[in-house]
Amino acid sequence: MGRKTSKKERIEIAQFCLNHNKDYGLTMEMYKISYQQAWSYTRKYEEKGISGLVDRRGRPKKGE
Repeated sequence: MGRKTSKKERIEIAQFCLNHNKDYGLTMEMYKISYQQAWSYTRKYEEKGISGLVDRRGRPKKGE
């Protein structure tokens, strides 16, 4: 089961996963997120960089 994450957390998660040779299992354990979240954040970060991790759903939070 995943959890909500901030933009800063998503960046940190993607970088951690890439620095550990895309070990999604380790990333899941470290950040208490689902496999899908780990995979998705890493893929988006690789393809679009930080801008790929911005959550565009709903109204934006202050500061994001």
